Amino acid sequence: WSSRRVLFRSVSQSRYVSVVHIGDYAFEFTNIGSIVIPDSVQTIGVRSFSNCIIGGTVSFGASLTSSQLVTIGTEAFLDSTFTGSILIPNSVVTISDFAFSGNTSANGIIRIGTSVNSIGDNAFAYTSGITRVESWATAAPAVGTTPFFGCGTSEIHVKFSATGYGSTYVGMNVIYDLDIADPKILVTQSGLKKGYNFPTGVVPMNFRKGNTSVTSVDIGDEITAIQLDAFEGCSNLTSVTFVNTSYSKE
Repeated sequence: WSSRRVLFRSVSQSRYVSVVHIGDYAFEFTNIGSIVIPDSVQTIGVRSFSNCIIGGTVSFGASLTSSQLVTIGTEAFLDSTFTGSILIPNSVVTISDFAFSGNTSANGIIRIGTSVNSIGDNAFAYTSGITRVESWATAAPAVGTTPFFGCGTSEIHVKFSATGYGSTYVGMNVIYDLDIADPKILVTQSGLKKGYNFPTGVVPMNFRKGNTSVTSVDIGDEITAIQLDAFEGCSNLTSVTFVNTSYSKE
């Protein structure tokens, strides 16, 4: 089994079969090379892939937008090991308790899809190899206890237009930059970090003039000029940092 992949393909035809549900404990305690969940799957049951040694990656559907997956069950991948990112499709509504907890081998990003409205207790806890967390849900999902405890990052990136996340969300510092194309500057204002992109590389005149809620500014290396009075009168601005790389989405 160490070199095999779970593909859910038909034996007689070169196509994916129309599996709709993967049952409770279906593949628990197995050794698998990698897993490809077909677009047709709508639910992954309790502990379906828990305690698996997965030599490769886990993919949900052909793309993040084609998958029909709605629910990832309790402890679905608990203490399983697989590499790469955890990319939740846009169709998923519920990520249950301990769904991906304990995977120390994942070494990319956690990407929460646009439709997620519930993230359970410790859903992604102890995924220490994760370097970035993104939530593309416009409204902040309801969350259980410490869903990202022990992750390898203390920040969560959300859409500039998102609501309900505040300046911290389940112990993570919130950065509002996902729907800004390659943000070049981060402004902390009223405790919120928001990303901005200036295609010309120029921060415009009076950009935050007189705004006393601005406390810090981080400026990426693609900014070539800051125009007159851009931050004049920001009396509570205590930190301006010029970084040697731009703030871009991974």
